[in-house]
Amino acid sequence: MNEANNHSPASPSLASTVIEAMEAMVQDFDYVDLASSLVSSAIDLLEADAVGVMISDTTQLLHVVAASDEDMRTLEIFEIQADEGPCLDSWYSGRLVTSDDLANDDRWDTFRRRALDLGFHSALGAPMRLRDHNIGALNVLWKEPNSATHRAIQAAQALADLAALGLTSRAVPSEATFLAEQIQRTINARVTIEQAKGMLAEQDNSDMNSAYNLMRDYSRASNSHLIDTAERVIRRELTASDLRQAAHSPRRQ
Repeated sequence: MNEANNHSPASPSLASTVIEAMEAMVQDFDYVDLASSLVSSAIDLLEADAVGVMISDTTQLLHVVAASDEDMRTLEIFEIQADEGPCLDSWYSGRLVTSDDLANDDRWDTFRRRALDLGFHSALGAPMRLRDHNIGALNVLWKEPNSATHRAIQAAQALADLAALGLTSRAVPSEATFLAEQIQRTINARVTIEQAKGMLAEQDNSDMNSAYNLMRDYSRASNSHLIDTAERVIRRELTASDLRQAAHSPRRQ
Protein backbone atom coordinates (compact mmCIF):
# COMPACT_ATOMS: atom_id res chain seq x y z
CA MET A 1 0.00 0.00 0.00
CA ASN A 2 1.02 3.62 -0.36
CA GLU A 3 2.98 5.20 2.44
CA ALA A 4 0.23 7.74 2.86
CA ASN A 5 -2.14 4.96 3.85
CA ASN A 6 -0.03 3.56 6.68
CA HIS A 7 -1.22 4.29 10.19
CA SER A 8 0.73 6.87 12.15
CA PRO A 9 0.16 8.69 15.43
CA ALA A 10 -1.47 11.48 13.40
CA SER A 11 -4.03 9.13 11.77
CA PRO A 12 -7.59 9.86 12.90
CA SER A 13 -9.60 7.40 14.96
CA LEU A 14 -13.20 6.57 14.09
CA ALA A 15 -14.33 8.37 17.24
CA SER A 16 -12.43 11.56 16.38
CA THR A 17 -13.77 11.45 12.81
CA VAL A 18 -17.35 11.16 14.08
CA ILE A 19 -16.85 13.99 16.57
CA GLU A 20 -15.34 16.26 13.92
CA ALA A 21 -18.19 15.55 11.50
CA MET A 22 -20.87 16.11 14.14
CA GLU A 23 -19.28 19.41 15.12
CA ALA A 24 -19.38 20.48 11.46
CA MET A 25 -23.05 19.52 11.15
CA VAL A 26 -24.19 21.89 13.90
CA GLN A 27 -22.52 24.77 12.09
CA ASP A 28 -22.86 26.25 8.62
CA PHE A 29 -21.38 23.44 6.55
CA ASP A 30 -21.29 22.36 2.91
CA TYR A 31 -22.01 18.70 2.17
CA VAL A 32 -19.31 18.38 -0.49
CA ASP A 33 -16.77 19.54 2.12
CA LEU A 34 -18.09 16.97 4.60
CA ALA A 35 -18.07 14.12 2.06
CA SER A 36 -14.54 14.99 0.93
CA SER A 37 -13.37 15.04 4.55
CA LEU A 38 -14.96 11.64 5.20
CA VAL A 39 -13.24 10.24 2.10
CA SER A 40 -9.87 11.42 3.41
CA SER A 41 -10.61 9.94 6.84
CA ALA A 42 -11.68 6.64 5.28
CA ILE A 43 -8.34 6.34 3.44
CA ASP A 44 -6.54 6.47 6.80
CA LEU A 45 -9.06 4.59 8.94
CA LEU A 46 -9.51 1.69 6.53
CA GLU A 47 -5.93 1.70 5.23
CA ALA A 48 -7.56 1.95 1.80
CA ASP A 49 -6.09 2.97 -1.53
CA ALA A 50 -9.20 4.66 -2.94
CA VAL A 51 -12.57 5.81 -1.57
CA GLY A 52 -15.60 7.46 -3.14
CA VAL A 53 -19.13 8.56 -2.26
CA MET A 54 -22.17 8.29 -4.54
CA ILE A 55 -25.66 9.65 -3.88
CA SER A 56 -28.89 9.21 -5.84
CA ASP A 57 -31.15 11.99 -7.07
CA THR A 58 -34.96 12.04 -7.10
CA THR A 59 -34.99 10.05 -10.36
CA GLN A 60 -32.84 7.32 -8.80
CA LEU A 61 -29.73 8.17 -10.81
CA LEU A 62 -26.42 7.91 -8.96
CA HIS A 63 -23.87 10.74 -8.94
CA VAL A 64 -20.28 10.84 -7.66
CA VAL A 65 -19.99 13.60 -5.04
CA ALA A 66 -16.56 12.84 -3.57
CA ALA A 67 -13.56 10.72 -4.53
CA SER A 68 -10.05 10.30 -3.20
CA ASP A 69 -8.47 10.99 -6.60
CA GLU A 70 -9.25 11.34 -10.29
CA ASP A 71 -8.78 7.63 -11.03
CA MET A 72 -11.36 6.78 -8.37
CA ARG A 73 -13.81 9.38 -9.66
CA THR A 74 -13.46 8.01 -13.19
CA LEU A 75 -13.88 4.43 -11.97
CA GLU A 76 -17.04 5.35 -10.05
CA ILE A 77 -18.50 7.07 -13.11
CA PHE A 78 -17.63 3.95 -15.13
CA GLU A 79 -19.36 1.82 -12.46
CA ILE A 80 -22.51 3.92 -12.75
CA GLN A 81 -22.48 3.76 -16.57
CA ALA A 82 -21.88 -0.01 -16.57
CA ASP A 83 -24.60 -0.42 -13.93
CA GLU A 84 -22.53 -2.96 -12.04
CA GLY A 85 -20.07 -3.10 -9.16
CA PRO A 86 -19.97 -3.36 -5.36
CA CYS A 87 -21.18 0.20 -4.82
CA LEU A 88 -24.16 -0.33 -7.15
CA ASP A 89 -25.06 -3.65 -5.50
CA SER A 90 -24.82 -2.06 -2.06
CA TRP A 91 -27.10 0.80 -3.10
CA TYR A 92 -29.62 -1.52 -4.76
CA SER A 93 -29.77 -3.98 -1.86
CA GLY A 94 -29.18 -1.74 1.12
CA ARG A 95 -26.56 -4.23 2.30
CA LEU A 96 -22.82 -4.13 2.68
CA VAL A 97 -21.05 -5.84 -0.25
CA THR A 98 -17.44 -7.04 -0.31
CA SER A 99 -14.99 -8.78 -2.61
CA ASP A 100 -11.83 -10.27 -1.12
CA ASP A 101 -10.20 -10.96 -4.48
CA LEU A 102 -11.51 -9.25 -7.61
CA ALA A 103 -9.22 -11.36 -9.80
CA ASN A 104 -11.19 -14.47 -8.82
CA ASP A 105 -14.64 -12.92 -8.40
CA ASP A 106 -17.13 -13.72 -11.20
CA ARG A 107 -19.41 -10.77 -10.34
CA TRP A 108 -19.29 -7.41 -12.16
CA ASP A 109 -17.18 -8.59 -15.09
CA THR A 110 -16.89 -5.15 -16.71
CA PHE A 111 -16.19 -3.27 -13.47
CA ARG A 112 -13.82 -5.98 -12.26
CA ARG A 113 -11.59 -5.72 -15.33
CA ARG A 114 -11.37 -1.93 -15.06
CA ALA A 115 -10.60 -2.07 -11.31
CA LEU A 116 -7.89 -4.70 -11.85
CA ASP A 117 -6.35 -2.58 -14.61
CA LEU A 118 -5.97 0.17 -12.01
CA GLY A 119 -4.34 -2.26 -9.58
CA PHE A 120 -7.25 -2.82 -7.16
CA HIS A 121 -7.87 -6.31 -5.78
CA SER A 122 -10.29 -5.86 -2.84
CA ALA A 123 -13.54 -3.91 -2.79
CA LEU A 124 -16.28 -2.89 -0.39
CA GLY A 125 -19.58 -1.09 -0.87
CA ALA A 126 -21.43 0.26 2.19
CA PRO A 127 -24.98 1.61 1.82
CA MET A 128 -25.92 5.11 2.90
CA ARG A 129 -29.27 4.47 4.57
CA LEU A 130 -32.04 6.82 5.63
CA ARG A 131 -34.61 4.77 7.54
CA ASP A 132 -36.09 2.50 4.81
CA HIS A 133 -34.45 4.31 1.88
CA ASN A 134 -31.00 3.86 0.35
CA ILE A 135 -29.73 7.25 -0.74
CA GLY A 136 -26.24 6.28 -1.89
CA ALA A 137 -23.16 4.25 -1.05
CA LEU A 138 -19.56 4.47 0.09
CA ASN A 139 -17.09 2.70 -2.21
CA VAL A 140 -13.73 1.46 -0.82
CA LEU A 141 -10.92 -0.19 -2.80
CA TRP A 142 -7.59 -1.76 -1.84
CA LYS A 143 -4.63 -2.90 -3.93
CA GLU A 144 -4.09 -5.98 -1.76
CA PRO A 145 -6.52 -8.97 -1.64
CA ASN A 146 -8.40 -9.79 1.58
CA SER A 147 -8.24 -6.22 2.85
CA ALA A 148 -11.93 -5.89 3.80
CA THR A 149 -11.38 -7.07 7.38
CA HIS A 150 -14.09 -7.20 10.03
CA ARG A 151 -12.74 -3.95 11.48
CA ALA A 152 -12.74 -2.28 8.06
CA ILE A 153 -16.31 -3.43 7.40
CA GLN A 154 -17.56 -1.98 10.68
CA ALA A 155 -15.73 1.32 10.19
CA ALA A 156 -16.88 1.63 6.57
CA GLN A 157 -20.53 1.21 7.52
CA ALA A 158 -20.14 3.77 10.32
CA LEU A 159 -18.68 6.26 7.83
CA ALA A 160 -21.47 5.54 5.32
CA ASP A 161 -24.07 6.16 8.04
CA LEU A 162 -22.29 9.39 8.93
CA ALA A 163 -22.33 10.47 5.28
CA ALA A 164 -26.09 9.80 5.14
CA LEU A 165 -26.64 11.71 8.37
CA GLY A 166 -24.82 14.69 6.88
CA LEU A 167 -27.40 14.94 4.08
CA THR A 168 -30.29 14.90 6.53
CA SER A 169 -28.84 16.80 9.48
CA ARG A 170 -30.99 19.85 8.85
CA ALA A 171 -34.16 17.97 8.02
CA VAL A 172 -36.88 16.26 10.02
CA PRO A 173 -38.52 12.99 8.89
CA SER A 174 -41.44 14.76 7.17
CA GLU A 175 -39.21 17.05 5.12
CA ALA A 176 -38.72 14.85 2.05
CA THR A 177 -38.64 17.96 -0.13
CA PHE A 178 -35.74 19.36 1.87
CA LEU A 179 -33.75 16.16 1.41
CA ALA A 180 -34.36 16.17 -2.35
CA GLU A 181 -33.22 19.79 -2.54
CA GLN A 182 -30.13 19.07 -0.45
CA ILE A 183 -29.18 16.17 -2.71
CA GLN A 184 -29.69 18.26 -5.83
CA ARG A 185 -27.60 21.10 -4.38
CA THR A 186 -24.82 18.62 -3.66
CA ILE A 187 -24.93 17.20 -7.21
CA ASN A 188 -24.90 20.71 -8.70
CA ALA A 189 -21.98 21.68 -6.47
CA ARG A 190 -19.98 18.70 -7.70
CA VAL A 191 -20.55 19.77 -11.31
CA THR A 192 -19.31 23.27 -10.46
CA ILE A 193 -16.21 21.87 -8.74
CA GLU A 194 -15.39 19.69 -11.76
CA GLN A 195 -15.68 22.72 -14.06
CA ALA A 196 -13.37 24.74 -11.81
CA LYS A 197 -10.86 21.86 -11.70
CA GLY A 198 -10.75 21.84 -15.48
CA MET A 199 -10.13 25.58 -15.65
CA LEU A 200 -7.32 25.41 -13.07
CA ALA A 201 -5.69 22.41 -14.73
CA GLU A 202 -5.62 24.29 -18.03
CA GLN A 203 -4.24 27.46 -16.42
CA ASP A 204 -1.59 25.57 -14.50
CA ASN A 205 -0.81 22.94 -17.15
CA SER A 206 -1.44 20.30 -14.47
CA ASP A 207 -3.71 17.30 -13.92
CA MET A 208 -7.16 17.24 -12.31
CA ASN A 209 -5.88 15.81 -9.03
CA SER A 210 -3.45 18.72 -8.63
CA ALA A 211 -6.17 21.22 -9.50
CA TYR A 212 -8.51 19.75 -6.89
CA ASN A 213 -5.78 19.74 -4.23
CA LEU A 214 -5.05 23.38 -4.99
CA MET A 215 -8.69 24.35 -4.43
CA ARG A 216 -8.91 22.21 -1.31
CA ASP A 217 -5.75 23.69 0.21
CA TYR A 218 -6.90 27.23 -0.55
CA SER A 219 -10.34 26.57 0.96
CA ARG A 220 -8.81 25.22 4.15
CA ALA A 221 -6.31 28.07 4.42
CA SER A 222 -9.00 30.71 3.85
CA ASN A 223 -11.70 28.92 5.91
CA SER A 224 -13.94 28.83 2.83
CA HIS A 225 -16.32 26.22 1.48
CA LEU A 226 -14.95 24.30 -1.48
CA ILE A 227 -17.99 25.22 -3.58
CA ASP A 228 -17.43 28.94 -2.89
CA THR A 229 -13.83 28.65 -4.05
CA ALA A 230 -14.92 26.80 -7.19
CA GLU A 231 -17.52 29.45 -8.03
CA ARG A 232 -14.90 32.21 -7.68
CA VAL A 233 -12.58 30.29 -10.00
CA ILE A 234 -15.35 30.01 -12.61
CA ARG A 235 -16.10 33.76 -12.28
CA ARG A 236 -12.34 34.31 -12.81
CA GLU A 237 -11.99 36.04 -9.47
CA LEU A 238 -9.31 33.51 -8.51
CA THR A 239 -6.55 31.99 -10.64
CA ALA A 240 -4.27 29.04 -10.00
CA SER A 241 -1.54 31.49 -9.00
CA ASP A 242 -3.88 33.21 -6.50
CA LEU A 243 -4.83 29.90 -4.93
CA ARG A 244 -1.25 28.72 -4.60
CA GLN A 245 -0.05 31.98 -3.06
CA ALA A 246 -2.88 32.10 -0.51
CA ALA A 247 -2.63 28.41 0.37
CA HIS A 248 1.06 28.79 1.22
CA SER A 249 0.72 32.04 3.16
CA PRO A 250 0.75 31.92 7.00
CA ARG A 251 -2.76 31.66 8.41
CA ARG A 252 -4.09 34.61 10.29
CA GLN A 253 -4.93 33.97 13.90
